[in-house]
Amino acid sequence: MRWNEVRGLAVVLLACMAPNVVRAAWPLVSFQPGRGFPLIADGAPVAIWLEPSAPTGLLRVAGWFADDLERLSGHRPRLAVGDQPPARECLIAGVIGQGGLVDRLIAEQRIDVASIRQQREASVICIVERPAPGVDRALVVAGSDKRGAIYGLFDLSRAAGVSPWHWWADVPAERRSDACVSGLPFVRPAPKVRYRGIFINDEAPALADWAQEKGSSAEFVGELTLLGGARGKGP
Repeated sequence: MRWNEVRGLAVVLLACMAPNVVRAAWPLVSFQPGRGFPLIADGAPVAIWLEPSAPTGLLRVAGWFADDLERLSGHRPRLAVGDQPPARECLIAGVIGQGGLVDRLIAEQRIDVASIRQQREASVICIVERPAPGVDRALVVAGSDKRGAIYGLFDLSRAAGVSPWHWWADVPAERRSDACVSGLPFVRPAPKVRYRGIFINDEAPALADWAQEKGSSAEFVGELTLLGGARGKGP
């Protein structure tokens, strides 16, 4: 790829991601132990639990979120999809209206989602004590829809220090032995701009040839746009 094309792509993507530079500074994650719910405790990342009814996109992003926790801690978190929790403390991600654990917690008035109901791409992050048999405490990410839950997970990634550019620009995440989520409940409202994304013009042959050489580059573009808060890419 010619240098001018690389530079142009970087400018476009930086403009797309600019609002999220501020977002990463949200006081959502503290790096001192005992300051909230531990994403990482003594170097061990929290286990992640999704129900079998979770949307396919959320399942994939949960894997990316597990990658982020591994970048931060140096250890791979346990990711469980099923009816049985993976640990006594875990992170639960789900979508409102799917008829699963998140809806039950809402019905029991243990999660307040009044501020995001009927909104698009919104989420609530909160701590719930004993949300299910076998779980003492959980950090719950409840999305108003699939994208809301996805953005909620990536809010945690960004606040913990994972850059959307970790692959494209080799931006490393600082290794952490402790990372705690605080300032909860945390509400991500619906975005003011509905259609957000990047458009790469004249992608062939330079970018197209490069993508074929790299193989899975489309997945990295998708992760970049979602981690940065966008919705899509074109063409």
